[in-house]
Amino acid sequence: MKLAVLSDIHANLSAFETVLSHLEDQYGKIPMAVLGDIVDYGLRPNETIRLLDERRNQILVNLSGNHEQIILGNGFEKLSTDRGKQSSRLTAEVMDEASYSYIKTALYAGPLELNLEGKRCLFVHGDLSDNYWGRMDASESRRSEYASYDYIFSGHTHIPFLREELFPNQEATVFRRKTRAVFMNPGSVGQPRNHNPRTQFLIFDTETESAVFQALPYPVDKEWELYADKVDSIDRFYGDRLLVGV
Repeated sequence: MKLAVLSDIHANLSAFETVLSHLEDQYGKIPMAVLGDIVDYGLRPNETIRLLDERRNQILVNLSGNHEQIILGNGFEKLSTDRGKQSSRLTAEVMDEASYSYIKTALYAGPLELNLEGKRCLFVHGDLSDNYWGRMDASESRRSEYASYDYIFSGHTHIPFLREELFPNQEATVFRRKTRAVFMNPGSVGQPRNHNPRTQFLIFDTETESAVFQALPYPVDKEWELYADKVDSIDRFYGDRLLVGV
């Protein structure tokens, strides 16, 4: 089984369309795990949500992120900048009734556990310390709460990574009394911050237990130009950062 893991689309329709087209061309109706933050920062939340809704039958995991929670009135005070608050207000204003219904009813609060072909997997937007705002850093991933999972998928940081941890397990005699847990972040579809402006996601193969990180070019100028007409309602920073991946 192959699983496409996507996170942090942030209403970047051009990037999301590029990812979906690639997945359909290469894998057909591949199952998807979406780790949250499908809206905010980007300017086309309604169109993005409609594309997700059209693929509801493909989505195994559909998490709410901190930005969906903000739009629903939870955590707005945690935004650290005025431009971030400005962006969230704009998103809340332009989202239509169908989009609000989607984020209220189709998204799961998380964390979510799934058994995928014998592998115990955890899906979370942030981490177990903070479901929505946690960053799954190295110290967090060493916590014993993760020892019972084979694979842990998280988002939120917009920076892809793969990290392995070994935990003590006296029953794992073949493996010298250690248990392995693999942590993965697919990066961001719509707002990468690892100095790579390409849209990013990963393909996880349960049979080979491999993760292939993808970074695809997309028409970023098309998204950047949208901000020109919104100078009074959103900081151009959110368009400019797409050009360089910060």
